[in-house]
Amino acid sequence: MTMRWWRGGLLAGLFAFLTGCSSQPLSMPVDVLAQKRVEAMTKLADEMAKNPNSVESSVAFDEFGNLDFDPAAHPEEARTILEIYDTRIKGKYKGEFAQQVQGALELYRRRVKGK
Repeated sequence: MTMRWWRGGLLAGLFAFLTGCSSQPLSMPVDVLAQKRVEAMTKLADEMAKNPNSVESSVAFDEFGNLDFDPAAHPEEARTILEIYDTRIKGKYKGEFAQQVQGALELYRRRVKGK
């Protein structure tokens, strides 16, 4: 029975650590967030140019997806993101990962247009 409690405590501690059990949520100003999203799109385009199906491309796509802001509040950054996508990624790659990127960016395009 003692071993069960020890395992349960270990699992609970691991879960708390992995879910980010902290007293204050991490946040950054929206201006910084918008610029970081532009940088993440640039990194995604760079990684896809090297190897569109690499782990690095997938990580860059995840980083881009994790940074969200209201495009209406920062229209210049939103247009820059779409410009990078249109000129460096759109229509240049094939495969499942390229389709995921395309789907995400087309949804983003609709958000930028306000639809």
